[in-house]
Amino acid sequence: MSRPVKYIFLALLIFFFLWKGVIPAFTIVHSDFANYYVAAQLVVEHAPLDSLYNNPWFQHQIKKQNIQTLGKFSPFPPISALILIPLTPFSPLGAQQIFTLINLLFLALTIWLTTKIINWPLLDSALLIFSFGLGLSNNVAFGQVYLIMTASLLLGWWLIPRKKIVTGLLIGFFTALKYFPLLIIGGFTLLSFPYFRSKGNDSWHHHQSVARWCLLFLLLFIGIQLSWFGLSLCVEFFNQTFLPHLNSNLEGQEPYSYYYQSWDALLRYAFVADLKFNHDPAINWPNGLWIGKLIIALVLVVSTGITLWRYKNSSVNRAVFISVPALAALVFLPVAATYHFILLLLPLIILIEVKLLHGNILTVIWMICFMIGFIPYKWIIYLGENINFLLGFPRLWLMTALYFIVFQHLYVSFRKPATTT
Repeated sequence: MSRPVKYIFLALLIFFFLWKGVIPAFTIVHSDFANYYVAAQLVVEHAPLDSLYNNPWFQHQIKKQNIQTLGKFSPFPPISALILIPLTPFSPLGAQQIFTLINLLFLALTIWLTTKIINWPLLDSALLIFSFGLGLSNNVAFGQVYLIMTASLLLGWWLIPRKKIVTGLLIGFFTALKYFPLLIIGGFTLLSFPYFRSKGNDSWHHHQSVARWCLLFLLLFIGIQLSWFGLSLCVEFFNQTFLPHLNSNLEGQEPYSYYYQSWDALLRYAFVADLKFNHDPAINWPNGLWIGKLIIALVLVVSTGITLWRYKNSSVNRAVFISVPALAALVFLPVAATYHFILLLLPLIILIEVKLLHGNILTVIWMICFMIGFIPYKWIIYLGENINFLLGFPRLWLMTALYFIVFQHLYVSFRKPATTT
């Protein structure tokens, strides 16, 4: 692609981002931001928080703030109520506008870090980031934190050789907030054992230090959550929100949703009859849901395990141990929203940095990311509802294809001397 064409393409992507992301964020308060904002207001006002996970009660609190949107706090851990405390002096829309500017700053940071980590020109880095389309724009429009988390995790990765404490702080905090970085902690914990040392160096000592700081800060933030909100509310969150969430069961949201784009939703359409949402499954066999999920989980675990085993002593083992489990987790998310897939940037940039993704394979991966970012969901839902349910899950198919393309490529690439010395 020539340089002028790249500039034109980037201009179109930025226009889409402004149209779908920034302008909506500046004009109306959306549900995700309302959830964070109202919870922070309740903390500031010293309101009783024992009903924080009571959805009707929380919806009433949203209305009391004159916010005209549906919302609930039930997907979030209690510590999420603290993150917008600095914005509580402002009106809901004013606070969201400020938060939008913060998101834009982290967008700029993400692009800058991409250039630093993988040594790409600024233009190419910007093209990669803005290619995430709806994932990027919806994060900003809805007032979510996934862009901030992705930028922070990339910053932590970049700082590992110099500031392990800062890396541990960033990973520990966002693990307490959104769970996903627990995979990163797991990767560094495995790498901290001498058995996984890279040939010719003692990098496991550095991995051990990073894992220790991550776990220390994670425990610190869990302790803050327990002391601030109390044990009973944290237990309520774990039992009534966290565990059901892992099973794709969110209170107030029906599990038959093409917006979820999850294996759970697809298998429900295939096997589980429902009088309201799925009166004619492909095969009326409810056990197929659990058997299907178990098979998919086993395939992902085995393929990930094979990859980690092959690269256990490679000079690029850190990149593989962090990125491959993250990609597998994004395939198996119990409930997936568009903005979750900004997290794809982290494993992809890590693999690009160590030259495990390059050339034609990188072009294919970028094309898949672009298609994930620009899926026309209204058309897809129409196809799923009116033609065949399998057509209603393109993001799931694309993400699964991306994972197995990376798996196959890494399996083959391992034989190259550059990745084994």
